[in-house]
Amino acid sequence: MVHVRVALCSNRQIDCGSQVAGQPRRPETNIYWGALYGTENFLLKPKAGWTHVQNSPGEPPHLRRLVVKRAMSGQPWGVQGEIELVAVMDAIAGDQIDRAVLKFHEAATRGSTVTIRDADIERTLRVHVNGYLGHNRMMDGLKLPIPSDDTQRRPTPSFVLACYSESYFSAALTAAGSRPVLMTSALMAPEGYVLHAVLTALGGNESEQGIRQKTVAMYAKWQKLKPYQAGRIFAKR
Repeated sequence: MVHVRVALCSNRQIDCGSQVAGQPRRPETNIYWGALYGTENFLLKPKAGWTHVQNSPGEPPHLRRLVVKRAMSGQPWGVQGEIELVAVMDAIAGDQIDRAVLKFHEAATRGSTVTIRDADIERTLRVHVNGYLGHNRMMDGLKLPIPSDDTQRRPTPSFVLACYSESYFSAALTAAGSRPVLMTSALMAPEGYVLHAVLTALGGNESEQGIRQKTVAMYAKWQKLKPYQAGRIFAKR
């Protein structure tokens, strides 16, 4: 199971492209959520191949929760038949971005569970990978906390779809026991197709190199870049 916190774009922090795309508490038009290539809009496209499980409002700063799933081959995992890949995306108000970043860091370095509704059945799932998508708030001076010596911590692998995330997030996550599986080394657009590539690569039990290759290919396709140009955006690990 993959849990991704999506900090909505805010024009008060960066240029989100238009007034409606950068309203931090309006997910339906936000560039990172409901816009043409936003997380929700892209993952719910029939061609994306995801089954819609839950799409519900929340209490601020959690504005929306989108849950999708898909069947994946069990062969890469050493099991017969298929496995179920569940992905939970939470849209966080852009004016609460610091909270989104810190909660992501806490979940990635301590471990977490998420409760969802699937066909009127409540399911509590352990998170296997934590992700963050949005503006890199650490470029504005936000600092991540120093990890504690708590023996109850159960870190998970993590990824950050934000500009220059390798330089700002990787060291702190690694020091706290979370293994970064995908980071960036340049400016980038953290849109839905990028997240789709990461999620499907994770579901296929790809190596870090495999996750990067699939993400680079998807980014090049949708951004109309040469593969080597897209390759410069995602850090080699």
